[in-house]
Amino acid sequence: MSCCYGQTYHTLKFRAICGRASEAVRRSSDLVLELGATAPEISLLAPFMVPARLLGFHQGTKKGLDPDYPRHLSRVVILD
Repeated sequence: MSCCYGQTYHTLKFRAICGRASEAVRRSSDLVLELGATAPEISLLAPFMVPARLLGFHQGTKKGLDPDYPRHLSRVVILD
């Protein structure tokens, strides 16, 4: 049995994207992207999220890329 610290899981990083970040959000996040917009301005972007996602999906499949299994992307990095 080992007496040293072992890390079983990947480290958790928290990123926040918000209109205006409170001090609690700033303390608990590794990266804060503050848009500086109020709620009505941000809600105007919501109808464009799904079409933008579908546009990216179809552009990728036109180029022959597989969105389900991207090349050179794996869950675990193996160091030799």
